[in-house]
Amino acid sequence: MQLRKNTAMKSRQFFLSVIFALLVCVQPNFAQKLSSVKGEKKPVNRSSLTYESNKGDSILYLKGYSVIYSYALGLPRYVFHRLTVDQLITNESRPAVKRSNSFYPYKLPNGQLSATNRDYLKSGYDRGHMVPAGDFVWNKELKNETFYYININPQTPWLNRGIWANMEKRIRDRALSYQEDAYVVTGVVFNTKSGDQIGPRKIQVPVAFFKIVYFNKRNKMFAFLFDNTVESFEGRLSDFQVSVDMLEKITGEDFYDLLENNVEAILEASIENFDDK
Repeated sequence: MQLRKNTAMKSRQFFLSVIFALLVCVQPNFAQKLSSVKGEKKPVNRSSLTYESNKGDSILYLKGYSVIYSYALGLPRYVFHRLTVDQLITNESRPAVKRSNSFYPYKLPNGQLSATNRDYLKSGYDRGHMVPAGDFVWNKELKNETFYYININPQTPWLNRGIWANMEKRIRDRALSYQEDAYVVTGVVFNTKSGDQIGPRKIQVPVAFFKIVYFNKRNKMFAFLFDNTVESFEGRLSDFQVSVDMLEKITGEDFYDLLENNVEAILEASIENFDDK
């Protein structure tokens, strides 16, 4: 398999044309693609879902994040987590822990296994984190959770190690600067009628990745969308910003739907420049 490469996106006008093209992709409705997970024990505190009403059987609950998982595609569709200032600050009693070099399959409630190492072997794709390990600096259990394959999607190396990693770091920096926790949704866009597949299970490769970040105390929301073929980055992170309304049109979902309607409408329709802060 040979990976496709695009030149860097240097203007919002060009980027929005890419988004428009994505709107015509076949984006399956997750409600039709998920197996029911009955009887799963759910943790009492799910702060990652504070602003999300879908707490039904389609979600997998871990301590550090929650996942809407597609059994049909064998991959996570959307992952929700709370980025906390506390998890980013170390001291003598809780030093930073090392990042794992291993990824782990996850036994799903229906008895199936998630993706495994074999699915990525010699694929040319990175195992791209939805919830970054770097969002949990000192808690080894929560950091290790991010290496389950239910938190991983096939991502091109130039996206995963480039602008995507840059965005993750800058979001952490923003949380520390604000001294405020953030509620984060990370997701993917699939086109099941075209695009690459990898591994013996023919796992679908996403055509795009997105991330939405909400700082509730400051009432600020930022959304980013990246084509999975971005080769390099020669501009501002704001070049990749979109409205949440745009992402909802692409995915057919309603994120942060537990916000007051008037607040949600304003935040999700606007684009506040991330680079100007």
